[in-house]
Amino acid sequence: MKEICLGVLGHVDHGKTTVVQHITNKDTDHLKEEKKRGMSINIAFSFYQAPKKLIGFIDLPGHEKFIKNMIAGASSVNAGLLVVACDDGMMPQTFEHLLIFKIFKITNLIVVFTKTDLVGLEQITKIKKDVQDYLKENSFKIFDSVEVSNKNPDSYEKLKIVLDNFSNWFSENIPDKINYSNNYRLDIDRSFTIQGKGTIITGTTKTGTVCENDELEILPKKIIVKVKEIQVNDQRVANAKTGQRTALRIGNINFNEISRGDIIATPGTLLKSKLIDVYLNYDKTNISELKNKSKVKVFIGTKNYLAKVKILVNKKAMPGEMVFAQLEFSEPIYFQLEDIGLIKLISEENISGGFEILRVSSKSVKSKNQDYLTELEKIKFGDFIEKTIIEIKNNPDKVVDLFQFGLRETNISHEELIIYQNKVIHISNYFDLRDKILFQIKKYHANNPLKKGINFLEINSTLKEEVNSKHLNFILYLMIQDGLIKVENQMYSLKNFELKLTKEQHAIKNLILRRIKDWDLKPKEISVIKEKVVDTKTFKEMLKYLISNKSIVQLDENNFITATNYQKVIDKVDLFFSKNKSLNIDEAKTLLDLNHKYVVLILEKMDYDKITLIKNEVRVRNLIL
Repeated sequence: MKEICLGVLGHVDHGKTTVVQHITNKDTDHLKEEKKRGMSINIAFSFYQAPKKLIGFIDLPGHEKFIKNMIAGASSVNAGLLVVACDDGMMPQTFEHLLIFKIFKITNLIVVFTKTDLVGLEQITKIKKDVQDYLKENSFKIFDSVEVSNKNPDSYEKLKIVLDNFSNWFSENIPDKINYSNNYRLDIDRSFTIQGKGTIITGTTKTGTVCENDELEILPKKIIVKVKEIQVNDQRVANAKTGQRTALRIGNINFNEISRGDIIATPGTLLKSKLIDVYLNYDKTNISELKNKSKVKVFIGTKNYLAKVKILVNKKAMPGEMVFAQLEFSEPIYFQLEDIGLIKLISEENISGGFEILRVSSKSVKSKNQDYLTELEKIKFGDFIEKTIIEIKNNPDKVVDLFQFGLRETNISHEELIIYQNKVIHISNYFDLRDKILFQIKKYHANNPLKKGINFLEINSTLKEEVNSKHLNFILYLMIQDGLIKVENQMYSLKNFELKLTKEQHAIKNLILRRIKDWDLKPKEISVIKEKVVDTKTFKEMLKYLISNKSIVQLDENNFITATNYQKVIDKVDLFFSKNKSLNIDEAKTLLDLNHKYVVLILEKMDYDKITLIKNEVRVRNLIL
């Protein structure tokens, strides 16, 4: 069933609450302070059962001091019930309410003219014409209008008929909100407790579906809560969907820990930033220009924040102008792309304009940055492919899955994208990561000229802030395909890199290898060879070189054998274990024809390499391998 939620808007004391009370038999001035003042301060809710469906009403405060409460309510509605008193006509808060509705793109209205018994026909006719002309001029659509009077109860019955007709028209002509995301979000406008029940929060489901027992997150406090009960339009239901007026009973939190403006959402799904790019509409009713770095109060969802505006075109915006801008907040905010918000200059009483969130901004940019502006124009006005390309480019993961965008490798192709097995990266991001990896490998070669290359973990340690480790293999694969690097034994090097030894290095390398080979399984300390070499620095380099390319095996700081001889030891031990369950030190001395010292060194190396393991003071085969 399509949900209809009417925002009841109009100036203070024009009779909004009275109109709702006549329709629903419910007094929405429910707070003591509201009763005392005789006006609505908070947003209040009630329902009317039309023949085919339930219509929800949000009674929006009309007094200028409580405009932030009105905005919180307006963000939850999809049509309006405009109330205008005939003894007053359209007043300041009427115009401001309508401006807010216009920014939120709520254009379908039913107009109710109240207090008709207090004025004559001529005044009523004039007021109606003024309202109709203003609404038409500002692109509002009047479904119907009704005149009511508290002295004529039948007049409210006519209003109910209009509401019935509107509910039918709305269902047939207004498309359902498209739910692009399965992730749940509700901007909280009320929280309270019911004895024996616990904490209740209310709002309008903005995206997704919520079911009982779902775990959600309260932001910004990041408290995980469990949904225990769901009500839609005062009826208990199994789930709540996009656009429905929703109450959730939640556990694991006290209602005092929740404030209006908090968000309850699927954990980890909302964006968070202090700096955002927006498309800003500076309303034509403003009397002065919007200057760069102006301080504003920003209203998003059911919360308000402080921010500074940076105009990205001409460092200012004139009344009626629509511009790209950045908003820099005093604290991080949570949001989704395409959220609509309002701004009010700190120095002004009235709403100054509205905006649509285009993206998270990674940096503050200078005005008239044409490349930046072109990108924002594509986000706002471009086609699906253009928007998708920019979203991929700006994705913090760099490498993304095409399924994330509802795409497959077969139905998207663009010169700015590199696609392989449904993974995609923007070419600028690839070039950036590619250059950083090449720089890292070149630096590694310079510092380690005798090593074949750098391993994956070392590359990842440098780039972990740039790209997820699970995507780094994708980047390295592309670089191999581009002929920039090569990989051998899991070591990455530049494509044209080769180990080149000097004559002296060759001579010392061959000396070390020949002498260790001559020792067979009976090594001597390496100092025996070192004494015969004048260049001790090169000697150490060649020793490390022979270890790194696995020509020799290090048993301890001073003892080495060739890799070939070490393998002979392993083969002898394997053969022994094929006939015996265990090997002690004495058996090993006989098997290898070595003294106690070298037997212990070799067996400890085999333990380290997980070929053997110690059990009850003897060695056994390590069956894990």
